[in-house]
Amino acid sequence: ELQALASEESDLIRETAPLEQKRRAAQLAEQERLLKALAAKQRLAREIAQKAYQVITPPLIPPPGVWTARGDLEQSFPMMNQVEGELSTGQVLKSREWLGQILKRLESARAPVDGAKARWERLSLTLAAGATSELEGAPPETVESSAAQSVSVSTGLAASQSIEKDILDAISRDPWKDEPGRGLSSAEKQSAADLAKKQSALRNRTRKARQEIGDLARQSAGIPSAIMSDLESASRAMGDAESALSRSDTGAGLEQERTALSHLSKGQEGLSSAAQGLKQMRSQMGKPVAEFVQPKTSQHGPGGRTGVRLGRVRIPGPEEYAPPKAFRQELLEGLKEKRPEPYKDKIGDYYKRLTE
Repeated sequence: ELQALASEESDLIRETAPLEQKRRAAQLAEQERLLKALAAKQRLAREIAQKAYQVITPPLIPPPGVWTARGDLEQSFPMMNQVEGELSTGQVLKSREWLGQILKRLESARAPVDGAKARWERLSLTLAAGATSELEGAPPETVESSAAQSVSVSTGLAASQSIEKDILDAISRDPWKDEPGRGLSSAEKQSAADLAKKQSALRNRTRKARQEIGDLARQSAGIPSAIMSDLESASRAMGDAESALSRSDTGAGLEQERTALSHLSKGQEGLSSAAQGLKQMRSQMGKPVAEFVQPKTSQHGPGGRTGVRLGRVRIPGPEEYAPPKAFRQELLEGLKEKRPEPYKDKIGDYYKRLTE
């Protein structure tokens, strides 16, 4: 039965593998398209930030804020290039870390820009009210242009920051994990559900086989407990495979199917070894054996650390108990000698048994 279970579990693996290959191919294709789109978005975010950087100069942004904003952007640009490079090649290794730092730098750069924007907007309202004497020394013609530029710069940095956040969210989210059957058609999902039913049937048979072998093990000491453990592990893996396949998670299902097959194979090997051992014991049934216990004779003697050494010795058959011929002849001569009358019969019986 274990051989049949292992064979059918192998068949199940062969049926599941094509579904997982299809799902995996769809996943890789979608990820490739996503990364290319994200690389284009990263390029756009950098270009917007660079355009804002060119405008961030005094007197639009007064010191020391202007130097803070420019410094933050100067540190962001190399990381933006590195993120774009990883997204373009499909090797996303450090992009999450770099994007986190980029977002912090953009947030820091926006602080003095937004502060300057608020000031220029206030001066613009003052100018519109005709209070030219309250422009804080700024020429009227500069107020309007600076107000417009500060809004443009602030808006640009906010847009760049929003794009970077979208990119980080996209590469941190795994829709394939949240939707196991993604990439499979309705018919393929139904196939996975059918495989789950087959796996359920195999699991029930495995549990029944374990119970039967357990009953046999209680009657014979020749069946190792490891077989029971392997069958229990196989049954548990089958249950996990059934659960995964029922939700069209062919990746997890295939992995658990292989685990179940591995444990079934180990159990089958263990049972075969046990059967071989029992066969050898049956072949020796005509040759009685007995155990011996040898006490420990020294610290390093044959008894070992336990103080005794166990072994088996062969018990001779009845034909090997016959005494030597000379000894039997001597006893026969003794039978001819005169014996005390009260013990005559008993002594005769004794000599007779010695010669048999």
